[in-house]
Amino acid sequence: MRPSDRTSWRQTSRCWSTSGRHGAALAAWWRPVVDELADEYEGRVKVVKVNTDENVDTIVRYGVQSIPTLVLFKNGKPLDHVVGFRPKSELQRLLDDALIADTVSATRN
Repeated sequence: MRPSDRTSWRQTSRCWSTSGRHGAALAAWWRPVVDELADEYEGRVKVVKVNTDENVDTIVRYGVQSIPTLVLFKNGKPLDHVVGFRPKSELQRLLDDALIADTVSATRN
């Protein structure tokens, strides 16, 4: 994702909640490494940043009480929550596991 495109993936609560209906999506209540993950997983995982000031209803819906909070969605449903600092390698493992599950599921169908 080009730096000029970054604002295009900042989502409102209305449109971002549908981002992960098909495949993996990661909603982030901000952390700088999210930009790096968005670049590395472009085309495989939809990564969105949610503005907490503009999306209070979304914060309440997903129980966000601390920043950073990341929610991994699978087919539109929350699969995992990550609260607080985690090394980038742990976040990559989380995403890789979700993508592997997608691949295994697709080969079984």
